[in-house]
Amino acid sequence: MVYGDANRAFIQAFFAHRVLTYAEAEPIVSAILAAHTPAAPLPCTPGLFQTYLAAANTALLPYDFEIRQTPSQTVPRTTHYILTNTTSDPLIQLATTHTADEIAFLRRLLDVIFDTGNTRQQEVYAISSLEALRLHKNLPGEIAAQTQGGGASGGVGLSMKEADLALGKFCEEGWLARTRGGGGGRSSKTGNYVLSIRGLTELKQYLIDTYNTGEKNANEDGGGAGSASPDADAQKRVRFCFGCKDIITIGQRCDDLDCGVRFHDACKEGYFATQGRRRGGAAAAAGDVCPECSVAWTGETFVGERAETGRQRRNVTSGGARRGGAAKVSVAKQLRANGKGKGRAGGAVGASSQRVARRRRGDDEDEDDDDDDDNDEEVVGQGRGGDDDDEEEEEDSE
Repeated sequence: MVYGDANRAFIQAFFAHRVLTYAEAEPIVSAILAAHTPAAPLPCTPGLFQTYLAAANTALLPYDFEIRQTPSQTVPRTTHYILTNTTSDPLIQLATTHTADEIAFLRRLLDVIFDTGNTRQQEVYAISSLEALRLHKNLPGEIAAQTQGGGASGGVGLSMKEADLALGKFCEEGWLARTRGGGGGRSSKTGNYVLSIRGLTELKQYLIDTYNTGEKNANEDGGGAGSASPDADAQKRVRFCFGCKDIITIGQRCDDLDCGVRFHDACKEGYFATQGRRRGGAAAAAGDVCPECSVAWTGETFVGERAETGRQRRNVTSGGARRGGAAKVSVAKQLRANGKGKGRAGGAVGASSQRVARRRRGDDEDEDDDDDDDNDEEVVGQGRGGDDDDEEEEEDSE
């Protein structure tokens, strides 16, 4: 195949779109072929597309670009083709179109998605829009780093409006994606932000280096070993599908929370179908089991937003903000308790309690609709779920 204008137009299409599936690329390639040979245009076939893809990667190699392939996490038998920069830090690339405060804001979002908001009990890999907006201000360490580095930041960070605009730009550029929320908590009302397929692909090495500390090559992890302890698991925030070996943020996990095996939904179906044919007979009829720890695979323990439930979701964006919320609850409780006393003083305190309660309802209208104030005082960073039902049972027994 002679490299020509059709190949250049193919590359330009990827620079314009950045991410394409074959279904999206097919009409584009067909139009390119029709314009290149109008007398007898060639039909776009998967084989011809792969030929153009290989030629494009050869031409892009000297310029440190590559069109990479990664399977869809949600659509079976669908592959995404992503134009990526193979050398420079993608966050440094963002500096050409975003301010230092916006990049620091994106880092804080990633910290919640992959670290503080990603627990052993629940691997949600998402942040609600309300939590995201609360991260608009720079942390003290970031202010000092920007000052020492001579950055153009104003120091305090973004305003709420600027943070909202930045989130819109990150989504428009394909770094983040907005979802409706997969759980029953407040995220289902406000929506979540997740790392998009482009973000996962281009930021892959950054994510591994930042959140998988102490690993030589996290990409060879293959989902993790069944013998991993909770402490070791805490150092492995970026997980990989046991089937395709790619990053997983949507899918299923082993029911044994100490086991590191995860599957994309489509990868799980293909893997267990293959294993079932290999085992055959009574072994196949016994059902699917985890390939590492041999625990029965129920398919009911999820990775991604499906791991989130209404009473399990926690506000994990800021320890200080959460402690402040708890302090409000404690003050309101104390005022209500004091307000039960007799006389004018009791009445005055009771009125004050009502005012505090009204202010609290205004401040916390975006919090979970928990019935008990005690649920609002839980420590930040504890698991996204697990203890609420036990607490209710203990209260009933008392």
